[in-house]
Amino acid sequence: MGWLGIDDTDHINGGCTTHTLYQLVSNLPPQFTYQNPRLVRLWPFAAQRTRGNAAVAIEIITNNNEKELIAFLDNWWHEKILPVKDNISTSKDYERKQYPTDPGMVWFNHQPKDDFYWSAVSREVTKDEMTKPDFSWGGHGVIGASAAVAWPGLKHTFEAISWRTKKALTDNKKREIDMAALDLVDNDPETFMSRDIRSNNILIAPRGNCPVLFGLRAKTKSAAEKNCLILLNATNTEQTEGHIVFRTNQATDDHLVNDKTAIVTTTNILKRGTVIIETKQQGKLLAFAESGSIKLLAQWLKKGDTIEFNGLKS
Repeated sequence: MGWLGIDDTDHINGGCTTHTLYQLVSNLPPQFTYQNPRLVRLWPFAAQRTRGNAAVAIEIITNNNEKELIAFLDNWWHEKILPVKDNISTSKDYERKQYPTDPGMVWFNHQPKDDFYWSAVSREVTKDEMTKPDFSWGGHGVIGASAAVAWPGLKHTFEAISWRTKKALTDNKKREIDMAALDLVDNDPETFMSRDIRSNNILIAPRGNCPVLFGLRAKTKSAAEKNCLILLNATNTEQTEGHIVFRTNQATDDHLVNDKTAIVTTTNILKRGTVIIETKQQGKLLAFAESGSIKLLAQWLKKGDTIEFNGLKS
């Protein structure tokens, strides 16, 4: 038994690290089984982050056939994953500098200590800080892959991800998700972030020609599986290649560090309600429109107010 991690196989206009993992485990030789798939989002300002800023990991039961598994992984790496190296694309929707894909894959016989995960989720990290894997393949992606394996997973939510068929991707067809089924799913209190009730935008379906049809977020594994099947079995949802329910660190606030305090000097309310807060001690803070009640509270701040806050430094 051991842990496999993968990262950095996607770029703006294609690919998906979750799909890379799905294809690999779907083709595991029959003597191997897997469990505990995980989707781990890391520090969102890392310079060489992928499109979705997430790495994946999974536990594989080797049944004392580790040598055969490593041979399979090595072959799969060279035939299926390495060819996606050096893909790069740009888009007007992504202003930050883009880097070519530099996939990485790691194997640990035992799950490493979680120290590296806590570093990778809260700041920029390097390969030198990693726990050395028992086997590794590739380049920069080994950083995220190792962090995903090291995640302790005690605080978690779940995401059921389904992937489109090869034909739908080749034809670049518009995603088809049954809206009546989505209404049902969105009304389940165990799901979250399925639809923006203000704009009625669908939040579970990504944009662009990536292989994901939808990613359904839920508080429990059973709710993720149940509601995923409601969508997949609905009349007007397109045919899919498959799905996996991932344990994930989304909505756990793992990326936040200690609270800070500051005194407000000025505030400026922008379009849609985003608030710029100037402070003496901590410089400029932003409460984005999407933050909901935080944005509303920030709009009431006045010069001289002392605030306690948390967030990410860009």
